[in-house]
Amino acid sequence: MKLISATLAGALLSASLAAAADLPVRNYPIRQTPLPVFAWTGFYAGAQIGAAWQRDQLTETNPCNPCTPDVVRGHGAGVLGGVHAGANWQTGALVFGLEGDLELTDLRSRTVYPSSTPDAFSSHIEWQGSFRGRVGYAIDRLLIYATGGLAFADIRHSYDRFDLTPGPNPFYTLGATESMSRVRTGWTLGGGLEYAFTNAWSATIEYRYTDFGRATDVPAIYSVFNTFSEHHRETQQAVRTGVSYRF
Repeated sequence: MKLISATLAGALLSASLAAAADLPVRNYPIRQTPLPVFAWTGFYAGAQIGAAWQRDQLTETNPCNPCTPDVVRGHGAGVLGGVHAGANWQTGALVFGLEGDLELTDLRSRTVYPSSTPDAFSSHIEWQGSFRGRVGYAIDRLLIYATGGLAFADIRHSYDRFDLTPGPNPFYTLGATESMSRVRTGWTLGGGLEYAFTNAWSATIEYRYTDFGRATDVPAIYSVFNTFSEHHRETQQAVRTGVSYRF
């Protein structure tokens, strides 16, 4: 009887295993959590440094008649650096924003008047800034953008009058210098690339062209200058790189 019971139990077990092996296997889908998409919306602040190329086109007029105006172009280059802050708002792939910056510069140019050598003028931008709008297209962590708006700068013009010292070996000496400084406003326009290498930090490279408008000086030093009008138009090209922290 024990032998018969064991044989029946083994047969039933084998039949059950065979039936289980014939059952269809169910594949349950694995749920995957989507990776978060980077968002550009929010406030940020940072610092930038760069190089700039300055051009000061001077048109000098005299009330004498007939007199043709002298046109002189002064060129200079230098470095600039400062801070910036702004805010972005993103909808879909489009990013809109506002940004302001303030910078110190060492931009200088010096040019000799062609008709009164060796008298000269120089131009120096001591600090500058801007307040701009930005619009860009986001490809996840990469932002391609254009920017433009108001620009302003403290620009100093200096006029140098040289005198010829008589004698067997005449030479020129600096007779007088007059400087005029004012804050001038204009416009700026450019574009750049920004890449967020972490959720909090991003790096930027940007090009901008700036036109600080026109200004007129009437120097008073010496009789040779005090009837002249000096009409300036100051422009600048600059390349900047910077980093920003997102709050």
